[in-house]
Amino acid sequence: MPSQYLGSQNRLTDGPFAKTGFIPLPMADARLIVAADIPGTAAGAIGGILSKVSTPLLEGGGLSGTPVRIAWASSGAGTVAWDLPLPPDFDTGAAVYLKADLASGGTVDTPGFSVKTSWGGTAVVADTLTQSGTARAVDSATIAAADIAADVRSANVVLIPGAHTTDALFLYGLWLEYTKL
Repeated sequence: MPSQYLGSQNRLTDGPFAKTGFIPLPMADARLIVAADIPGTAAGAIGGILSKVSTPLLEGGGLSGTPVRIAWASSGAGTVAWDLPLPPDFDTGAAVYLKADLASGGTVDTPGFSVKTSWGGTAVVADTLTQSGTARAVDSATIAAADIAADVRSANVVLIPGAHTTDALFLYGLWLEYTKL
């Protein structure tokens, strides 16, 4: 058996991606945040659950041909957040990369997001996720290892859209890439 496999688990143990972990943040798991908390019924999002009548919208999927995405109308400013457990192999001594599959609804705005993270309920850390252009692309923000508490087991990720007065903003995917222990 090749050296890159361990036992019958077919777990990669060497090579360029052996130490990189992946944590998806599903679009349907996002929660609307209003005044630094999950709202009761604000903006059409009961309990912060995004929908076709919330701001921003959760749309697509099914037979529409459009992937599930979070959509901010032009000038839309809804803040969204995810809470997630971290896997046991998460290395708190290494930087984390927040990756986003983004697109603009036109050719004028490239807003990106203000990213706020909290690691295990510690202080909120601010970073920026800059959109690289108006076409759909994967962009990233780096969260420094010094900003991540040691032995943390949970995280909170918040996205606040940048100014986009002309074009809509679409988020198709979001995930964390981390170094495994």
